[in-house]
Amino acid sequence: MLANVNSANRDHERIRHTIIAYDPDFVVLLEVTPWLLDHLADLADRYPYRAAEPREDNFGIALFSRRPFLRADIVQFSAAGLPSIIAGFAADGRRFTLLGTHPLPPVGAGQAQDRNDQLARLAAFARQTRQPLLLLGDLNISPWSPHFERLLADSGLRDSGRGRGILPSWPVGCPPLRIPIDHALSSAGIQIQRRETGPDLGSDHYPVIVDFRVIGS
Repeated sequence: MLANVNSANRDHERIRHTIIAYDPDFVVLLEVTPWLLDHLADLADRYPYRAAEPREDNFGIALFSRRPFLRADIVQFSAAGLPSIIAGFAADGRRFTLLGTHPLPPVGAGQAQDRNDQLARLAAFARQTRQPLLLLGDLNISPWSPHFERLLADSGLRDSGRGRGILPSWPVGCPPLRIPIDHALSSAGIQIQRRETGPDLGSDHYPVIVDFRVIGS
């Protein structure tokens, strides 16, 4: 599950209920604040493995996992110093990498350039990663943008939304303007079996849920 929970959202019960209802093995939360992490602390029994960098702005991030980490690193792909999480796992004897990330929104030329630079760095990382890779993130870009097409071309990743219709995730409160900016991208070693948009979390984003198999390592 990928969920941009909105840093101003105080409905932690709805977030908790949705996580429990879908019962994913991995949860990537974006816009995570220290307050929210504290209020989701009771999920530790379900998700004993965690990596997080909560922040008071819109760029905190957390990964909850049912499976133990082979590695878990907080890294920066952005010149603005925004955190991403890279974690390694093993599933049925196969290793894979999960990457959670959240670039700046393209509000103004400077932030747009920073977002595009981060997408380029993500693409380079994906190309250099030998293990199967699943990238989950609010990329602040629609699938119709040429910068998104460049990300796919340069990274070799596939868009899990392709062939499944339009799956808008933002903004929740304005249906006519909703577009897909929350993405699940996978390398050739990851097989996406199902993708859906989750329920309202009290955020301006809907969560994205994917079922996947690791088919190479």
